[in-house]
Amino acid sequence: MGRTVLGAGFVVAAGCATALGRALLLMPGPDVARIHWALRVLLTLVVPLIGWFLFAAGQWLVLRGKQHRAPVVESFEHL
Repeated sequence: MGRTVLGAGFVVAAGCATALGRALLLMPGPDVARIHWALRVLLTLVVPLIGWFLFAAGQWLVLRGKQHRAPVVESFEHL
Protein backbone atom coordinates (compact mmCIF):
# COMPACT_ATOMS: atom_id res chain seq x y z
CA MET A 1 0.00 0.00 0.00
CA GLY A 2 2.79 2.39 0.90
CA ARG A 3 4.64 1.90 -2.38
CA THR A 4 1.42 2.45 -4.32
CA VAL A 5 0.73 5.73 -2.54
CA LEU A 6 4.38 6.70 -2.95
CA GLY A 7 4.26 6.11 -6.70
CA ALA A 8 0.89 7.81 -7.13
CA GLY A 9 2.10 10.85 -5.22
CA PHE A 10 5.19 11.14 -7.40
CA VAL A 11 3.16 10.83 -10.60
CA VAL A 12 0.66 13.45 -9.45
CA ALA A 13 3.34 15.85 -8.22
CA ALA A 14 5.79 15.59 -11.08
CA GLY A 15 3.62 14.64 -14.03
CA CYS A 16 0.54 16.71 -13.42
CA ALA A 17 2.45 19.86 -12.50
CA THR A 18 3.84 20.20 -16.00
CA ALA A 19 0.62 19.20 -17.73
CA LEU A 20 -1.53 21.50 -15.60
CA GLY A 21 0.82 24.43 -16.05
CA ARG A 22 0.71 24.02 -19.79
CA ALA A 23 -3.03 23.40 -20.04
CA LEU A 24 -4.18 26.04 -17.57
CA LEU A 25 -1.63 28.84 -17.93
CA LEU A 26 0.51 28.64 -21.05
CA MET A 27 -1.88 27.34 -23.71
CA PRO A 28 -5.43 27.43 -22.34
CA GLY A 29 -8.14 26.22 -24.67
CA PRO A 30 -11.39 28.10 -25.20
CA ASP A 31 -13.17 26.25 -22.38
CA VAL A 32 -10.31 26.76 -19.93
CA ALA A 33 -9.97 30.44 -20.81
CA ARG A 34 -13.41 31.06 -19.29
CA ILE A 35 -12.12 30.01 -15.84
CA HIS A 36 -10.88 32.96 -13.79
CA TRP A 37 -7.08 33.28 -13.93
CA ALA A 38 -6.70 33.20 -10.13
CA LEU A 39 -8.49 29.85 -9.93
CA ARG A 40 -6.27 28.46 -12.67
CA VAL A 41 -3.13 29.58 -10.80
CA LEU A 42 -4.50 28.10 -7.56
CA LEU A 43 -5.17 24.75 -9.25
CA THR A 44 -1.69 24.76 -10.78
CA LEU A 45 -0.17 25.22 -7.32
CA VAL A 46 -2.45 23.00 -5.22
CA VAL A 47 -2.46 19.79 -7.27
CA PRO A 48 1.34 19.27 -7.14
CA LEU A 49 1.25 20.09 -3.43
CA ILE A 50 -1.32 17.33 -2.91
CA GLY A 51 0.95 15.00 -4.87
CA TRP A 52 3.91 15.75 -2.61
CA PHE A 53 1.72 15.17 0.46
CA LEU A 54 0.77 11.77 -1.00
CA PHE A 55 4.45 11.07 -1.63
CA ALA A 56 5.31 11.87 2.00
CA ALA A 57 2.43 9.71 3.23
CA GLY A 58 3.69 6.85 1.06
CA GLN A 59 7.17 7.15 2.54
CA TRP A 60 5.69 7.02 6.03
CA LEU A 61 3.59 3.96 5.15
CA VAL A 62 6.62 2.15 3.71
CA LEU A 63 8.61 2.91 6.87
CA ARG A 64 5.81 1.69 9.15
CA GLY A 65 5.38 -1.44 7.04
CA LYS A 66 9.08 -2.27 7.39
CA GLN A 67 8.84 -1.77 11.14
CA HIS A 68 5.89 -4.15 11.40
CA ARG A 69 7.64 -6.83 9.32
CA ALA A 70 10.81 -6.77 11.46
CA PRO A 71 11.16 -9.69 13.87
CA VAL A 72 10.70 -9.06 17.59
CA VAL A 73 13.81 -9.51 19.75
CA GLU A 74 12.74 -11.54 22.78
CA SER A 75 16.05 -11.41 24.61
CA PHE A 76 19.39 -9.70 24.33
CA GLU A 77 21.19 -13.04 23.94
CA HIS A 78 20.17 -13.21 20.27
CA LEU A 79 21.87 -9.91 19.59
